[in-house]
Amino acid sequence: MNYKPIVPGSTESSVLIFGCAGLMGRVDKKASMRAVALALEHGISHFDAARSYGYGEAEGCLGEALQGCRRQVVITSKFGLLPSSKGAAVRFLKPIAQSLLRAFPGARGLLRKGVQSAGAGAVKGQFDLKTSTESLETSLRELKTHYIDLLLMHDCGEDDVTDGLVEFLESLKRTGKIRAYGAAAGPETAKAIEARYPGQFLFQLPDSVTRRSRNSWTPKKPFLTYGLLHRAKQVFQWAKEDPEGLRINELGFLEESNVFELMLQYGLLANPSGAVICSMLNPIHLEANLRVVESPRFSPDQVEAFGRWIVGKVEASKEEF
Repeated sequence: MNYKPIVPGSTESSVLIFGCAGLMGRVDKKASMRAVALALEHGISHFDAARSYGYGEAEGCLGEALQGCRRQVVITSKFGLLPSSKGAAVRFLKPIAQSLLRAFPGARGLLRKGVQSAGAGAVKGQFDLKTSTESLETSLRELKTHYIDLLLMHDCGEDDVTDGLVEFLESLKRTGKIRAYGAAAGPETAKAIEARYPGQFLFQLPDSVTRRSRNSWTPKKPFLTYGLLHRAKQVFQWAKEDPEGLRINELGFLEESNVFELMLQYGLLANPSGAVICSMLNPIHLEANLRVVESPRFSPDQVEAFGRWIVGKVEASKEEF
C-alpha cells in the first residue's frame, strides 16, 4: 500500500480510502465489521464516513471497528446532510432489504427506492451553527473518539459557506476536536470556496474517466476523489461494442473486471498527490483494488490511451455524463 500526507497532524492516508457509505446500509453489522477489519489488515489507514451514512448508523459501526487503533488511522466525517428522522421504519426495513440483496443483487435500485419511500432520504443543507455543533458531537460520540481528522461540509453550495461557519470550524481546530476541515462538493463550488478562503479548506471532489471534474479546477493542496467507477456499466458496454477501437489503442478485449481496473488506475494516476475513495465491502473488491495499487495490470500509456478512447465515446454520446 502507498501512503500520502493529506491531513496535517494526522497519520498518512492510504491512497485507497475505505468508503463507508455502505456500512449498516447495503450490508448488515457483521459484514460491515468484517469489511473494516479486512481493510485494516491490508493496510488501509483512511476511512471516509458521514453523519448520514448507513441511515445514521455507519459512524457507530466504524467507531466500534476501529477501537484500539485510533492513532493509526485517519477518519473523515461530514456534516450538513443528516439522516431522516423516520429512522424506525428504516431500521425495520434494512434487515429485509439486506437479505433480499444477498439473494437478488440486481434488485438494488428497486430496494433503494423502497427504503427511500419509507423516509430514509437524507435531509440536506443543515449548516446552521446549532445543527452543525450537534452533528459534530454526535459524530464524536458514535465514532468513539475525541477528534476527527478531517471534517467536511457535505454536499454544500457556495452560499452555505459563511464567515460564521468558517470561524466555527477554526474554533474546532483550536480546541482539538478536528485536525482539518473542508468541503465535499462539485468543482465549481470548491473553486469558489477556495477563492474566498484561500488555503483553508481541503476538498473531496467527484472525478472519473467519464466525468473529469479536474478539468474545471484542480486544488493546489492534496485532495480526495470519489465516484471513480461513474457509469462503469456504460463503459463496459462501449468496450463490447467497439473492440476495434480498443485494439487501436493497444488495449484489446476487455473483461468487465478490466474496465473497473482501468477506471480505478486512471483515478489513481490522475490524483498523484491525493487519495481515492472506494467501496470495498466485498473482500473480492478489496483484493482487486489492492492489486491495482500494488501490481497494476496496465501501463500508464495504456491507461492514457483508455482515457482518450473514453473521451471520444463521451463526446459522441448524447447522454448526460
